[in-house]
Amino acid sequence: MVIKIKRNNDFVYLGVADLINKEEKKGADNIYRISEREFCNLNQRLKRKKDVDSLEFWHSNGKLANKIISDFGISNFEKKYFWLMLYAFSGDKAPDRALKFHIQNDFHIASLLAKYNLKDLRKIGPWAMWREILGSTKIMQDERVGEWMAKYIIDNQIKTRDSARPILKLVRNRLKNLNTTVLSNNELSSKLDEIKI
Repeated sequence: MVIKIKRNNDFVYLGVADLINKEEKKGADNIYRISEREFCNLNQRLKRKKDVDSLEFWHSNGKLANKIISDFGISNFEKKYFWLMLYAFSGDKAPDRALKFHIQNDFHIASLLAKYNLKDLRKIGPWAMWREILGSTKIMQDERVGEWMAKYIIDNQIKTRDSARPILKLVRNRLKNLNTTVLSNNELSSKLDEIKI
């Protein structure tokens, strides 16, 4: 599969292979067109709603991103391009950190948080707190680590950035020299469960 992104006012097609055929470009154009329409419609609805805070805004965007990923079967490898594509019609320029690391991307974080109940997320804190905690390169390098971290924060009612820092440091140090993407779910769970505060 191929994803179409806007870069320097031009469109480029990115995927696993260097050679991209017409059919793949057509599929990428379709994903782009549908995503653009759906995200623009969602954001217009959110703007009309009263009292939509940034957590609800990003949670809604994350739910839509997850639906599109599922509908089109976007792979984990292709997601890094998908996150960048979404900036083209979000009204925001992709931050340099999102372009450089692919994983420190607000849409990626929103996608992860959308898997949880908005009320539970609100009990912990605002979007800015979640973004700072989950924006760590090591945490978001493997989506499973980000999911574990979000669940840990919710289960332990961690409500401030400062109170999250010790567990973030322990996770980063525990996984420092590991490529977690090659670990099975059980192996990764075992490594994370070894972390004690």
